[in-house]
Amino acid sequence: MSPDDVGPVQAAVKRDLAGLPAVLAGTSSALAALALADAIDHPRAAMALAPMVRELRECMAELTAKAPPQVEGDRVDDLTSKRAARRSNAAG
Repeated sequence: MSPDDVGPVQAAVKRDLAGLPAVLAGTSSALAALALADAIDHPRAAMALAPMVRELRECMAELTAKAPPQVEGDRVDDLTSKRAARRSNAAG
């Protein structure tokens, strides 16, 4: 496997970063997470894996904490969608 190949850890980090707001994807923490993931997937020399994994988890936790919470439908949204469903059933 060449260093240009995306390994499983880097693929997972990219997938997680894609779920975050774009403004966070270009931050130093996001870039550090990608570099750490690459180093974990493609170890060079005698780097200790545990500290890199710990730092990667910290970077991802920091990014997740900075992301705004995902708002799911509230009670008003639920009632609105139920009303729309009733109206379409009554009309059709």
